[in-house]
Amino acid sequence: MARKHSTKKGFCLGAVIGGLVAGTTALLFAPKSGDKMRKSLSKHYHKSKKGTQRLLEEVCSEGSDLAERAKGLAKHAKSAATRISKSSKKR
Repeated sequence: MARKHSTKKGFCLGAVIGGLVAGTTALLFAPKSGDKMRKSLSKHYHKSKKGTQRLLEEVCSEGSDLAERAKGLAKHAKSAATRISKSSKKR
């Protein structure tokens, strides 16, 4: 399950980066005047920046959630190992 989730994140990140590259390439080769081109580039830059910030926040949040889950699992594993160790010492 974790691998599927990781693959989806990787795909989404690749799609965002690919979209940015494709958009930039399309803008650079579009037949516009210098002033229109600068305005268009500025608009798309700010739009991409906002999208990237949202993606970064989502990834950070997901990373924090995963870290908390890992801490819980480690605590559970430690507890189980301690119980097993005590149980085997009694025998």
